Amino acid sequence: MSIVYHTGGRPSRRKILQGGIGWATIPFIPKIVYGGNKNYQSRRILVLLHLSGGNDGLNTVIPYTDPLYYEFRPQLSRAAKHALAINSQIGIHSSLASLVPLFRRGHLAIIQGVGYENPDYSHAGSCRIWTSGQTDPTIQDSWWDRILKDITRQGSIMASCVGSRCPATMATTRLANIRVTAFDTDVTSPVENPVEYKPGHIRQTFTMLARLVRSPKPPQLIFGSIGGFDTHTDQLERHTLVLGELGEAIASFQYELEIRGMAERVILMVWSEFGRRPAENAMGGTDHGSAGPIFLLGQKIRGGLYGKMPSLAHTDFGNLIPAVDFRTIYKDLAEQWLNWC
Repeated sequence: MSIVYHTGGRPSRRKILQGGIGWATIPFIPKIVYGGNKNYQSRRILVLLHLSGGNDGLNTVIPYTDPLYYEFRPQLSRAAKHALAINSQIGIHSSLASLVPLFRRGHLAIIQGVGYENPDYSHAGSCRIWTSGQTDPTIQDSWWDRILKDITRQGSIMASCVGSRCPATMATTRLANIRVTAFDTDVTSPVENPVEYKPGHIRQTFTMLARLVRSPKPPQLIFGSIGGFDTHTDQLERHTLVLGELGEAIASFQYELEIRGMAERVILMVWSEFGRRPAENAMGGTDHGSAGPIFLLGQKIRGGLYGKMPSLAHTDFGNLIPAVDFRTIYKDLAEQWLNWC
């Protein structure tokens, strides 16, 4: 997967607003996704999991050696004390300890500084941009529409949403018409779930994702969403708890795929509609920001740390400047994993 990052200045507005999948001309970093045998394209599954509310990237992937991090966050920087170092400058939140073995095995890729230029700071507006791939609201046709149209075979359902408020249904007519699976909806499975997901909304979501993946005819594209990431107040404790639940659920999900022999067929992408501002607010939280990290998980992932941590010294009126446009990640997942061009 050829994730793109920007090493100086900012992408031009003209290139960003081209949308689609061919906008980027800036340098590539190494491929992350193994394309594999194209004969098995129809058996591959891509799960897009939305962290609803705007996950705080700086306290998820922590620049623990940057003095500005501590200056901007006198309270929230306490999370850095127990951060799990993945190199000499960057660590991940201690609540994500269950993901460390996956990172060490090369099955987890962390891409830093993901976003888009001229960000929309509203939840609905930014979700629409992320799910449609379009920054121009006058453009109705999503390039996910084109992918879904291409991968649909003989009227079968090739895409599904988990949860009644799945962000994918905001995007376009085709996405709005795909199957929405509520938590109380039964998904037929020939085998009982061997993994015990922990209680709560995150458990419900991952249990349903697992049931869809192991169903006799699983969708090729699955959208899911979990809440709890809009941390305007009391973030330190709230974020610690929700990241802990998330990390354990992701690890359990991957373990289930492995014991079922399905791990080579599934890639999980974890994203949020925006990050948070670098400076903490007066209520012990953070406000809506721009760039943040995303996670890619799977046995067909070249794990590691990618992209570039956005500078805390050079911001856009106090907001992080994205280093990676999210559409370049979608582009390569579509081409390398779903074999769509």
